[in-house]
Amino acid sequence: MKSLLRVIFSICFAAGVFLLGANVVGLSRSLRSPAVYTDHSPGRRSAAITEQQFYSRIDTFNGDRQAYFKTLTRAINDAIAHDWEDAGIDRLHMRIPFTENYLLYVASYVYPRLYRKYEYMNYRKAVERGVGLCSQCAIIEVEVLKRMGIRAHVVSLHEHVVAEGEVDPTTHEWWLLDPDFGVTVPHDVATIAADTSLIRPYYIAGGRDPELVSRLQAIFANQPRTVFEGDGATPYSPTKKMIEQLSYVFIWIIPVVLMLPLAVQIYRRRRPAAGG
Repeated sequence: MKSLLRVIFSICFAAGVFLLGANVVGLSRSLRSPAVYTDHSPGRRSAAITEQQFYSRIDTFNGDRQAYFKTLTRAINDAIAHDWEDAGIDRLHMRIPFTENYLLYVASYVYPRLYRKYEYMNYRKAVERGVGLCSQCAIIEVEVLKRMGIRAHVVSLHEHVVAEGEVDPTTHEWWLLDPDFGVTVPHDVATIAADTSLIRPYYIAGGRDPELVSRLQAIFANQPRTVFEGDGATPYSPTKKMIEQLSYVFIWIIPVVLMLPLAVQIYRRRRPAAGG
């Protein structure tokens, strides 16, 4: 029986060492693939700036919310490649790599509907990876604004996700922020829904095709829409955020737990000898 336990403990210890090693390797590797800058697949937008360039643009806020909204929205558009196609699932790390978080990696096979192509709630991880669609860009936007002490929330429309930021706390004026297209509109979503022509000059000035702008007008006019009011991006998917945060804690706890029985057994065997 003791020999069997020793074998089991040894296997667990080896598994713990392996997982711990994977974590250490992950710490030395960036989530951002070089392909986010070079892969020009049809319908895909490549990233134009690095993670470091993104933060150099947005880390200073002098109190001018209007200017900061424009700077941040454009920076997200430049830093995040617009892609969510299956072809890039591993090349662009849409599936979380094993060495980054083996729990989310395993979840991509166990529960592929939610984890096969994973959208980060942690904006720093999302920026580091540098790829996503409109919802990922909106999450980054509201989380950065939350860090800056500015109220913001995610708004889910029909076939599109944007953000709203409070530009004036005294008058409770909100602006539409669309980081997936790099466009800021000085009106809130409810006002735009009542008159979608309001967005047209801003998207056109942002270099968007008139036909695309017409489709966006139809999207903004379409009901229903969901405003995830609250603290940053958390209301958008509170359960997912909790699971993500816990997974990054447990990838370190699990190896320690696996290694502990053999370590304790070895310590107990050696302690009498050392005392004698």
